[in-house]
Amino acid sequence: MNPGAGDELDIQRLVSSPVDRKRIYQLVGQDTRLANMEREARAARQPVRESIKHILNRYDISKCFVGLMQVQYYNSPRLSISKEKLLAMGVHPKVIAACTVSVDSWQLRITPKKEDEPDVL
Repeated sequence: MNPGAGDELDIQRLVSSPVDRKRIYQLVGQDTRLANMEREARAARQPVRESIKHILNRYDISKCFVGLMQVQYYNSPRLSISKEKLLAMGVHPKVIAACTVSVDSWQLRITPKKEDEPDVL
C-alpha cells in the first residue's frame, strides 16, 4: 500500500470531533470482536445442529420438547422465479422487467482491509 494514498477516506480527516472519532474506533473494534466470536460460534454450532437433525430425522420427529426448549424440524422450501424460464415460456422481456421489484437496503459491513486492496475507492 502507498502511504498517504487514500487519506481522504481516513476517519481522522472525515470526523472532526475527537470524541466521535474515539467512539467510532471503539465501536468498530467491538463489532470486529463480536463478528469473530459469531463466526467461531456458527462454526462450532453447525455440527451440533446437524447431529440434532440426524436424530430427529431417524425417529421421524418434526416437533418435540427437550427440557424447557421446543425443537422443530421442518421443510421450508424457498420459491423463486427464473427469468430464463419465463423467457423460455414466451413471457415478453418487458413484462418481466415491469414485474421486477427492486428495493434499496442499507447494510453495514466491516471487514479487514486487505494488503493488496487499493487505498482509494
